[in-house]
Amino acid sequence: MHKRSVVCLERTRHKYMPERGEVSRCQTFEPATRVGRRFAMQNMVHMLSNIVLNYKVVPTPLGPPHTDIPIEKKGLFLFPGENLYVQFVPRDV
Repeated sequence: MHKRSVVCLERTRHKYMPERGEVSRCQTFEPATRVGRRFAMQNMVHMLSNIVLNYKVVPTPLGPPHTDIPIEKKGLFLFPGENLYVQFVPRDV
């Protein structure tokens, strides 16, 4: 039998001690959960790749020009300083 890994601890009257063999009922990851999460991620990647392959993502004429939108750096990632308005235009295949 496999061991479950505990994600979060719930408040109980006694201190949580993994050596007692306790498992939190809050949330556990079992092999079936990992397979389901991986399947969901593959579905999202497939959906996004289909959108990128079949549509051009262009800024809407009603939104501000992309050169006027400030860029914020948060750690290793760059984020737009305000909302981006885009439209999907079908590609000519």
